[in-house]
Amino acid sequence: MSTRVIGFADKELRRDRRRAVAIDAVLDTQDVKILDIGLSGFGARGAYQRHDRTPWPHVDQRAELDFQDYKGRKVEVLVTISYVDVETGRFGGNFIELTGNAFDVIQDLMLHRDLRIVTR
Repeated sequence: MSTRVIGFADKELRRDRRRAVAIDAVLDTQDVKILDIGLSGFGARGAYQRHDRTPWPHVDQRAELDFQDYKGRKVEVLVTISYVDVETGRFGGNFIELTGNAFDVIQDLMLHRDLRIVTR
């Protein structure tokens, strides 16, 4: 008996690696929760539909994302919102430009350095 794989479709459009996290954050004064993060972007929960039936945040919106990692290092980074689903409350964005500190924090999150114990 032979088996063939004809095709495979995935809804995932991102091209970078992400790490699942649970970090409280602020996107332009609104509380959100970062659910996954990578060196080029993030996924979060906190999208909703306003009274005038417009989504928050909206696609192509530029915003400031502020959060602290598990070690207490503060990160402020500019983002562009690339995906919004108000039914699930999920949204995602791409980083516009990472500072050295932001890059180091995100890299540590990606490599699990945030959870390692430093011995000297």
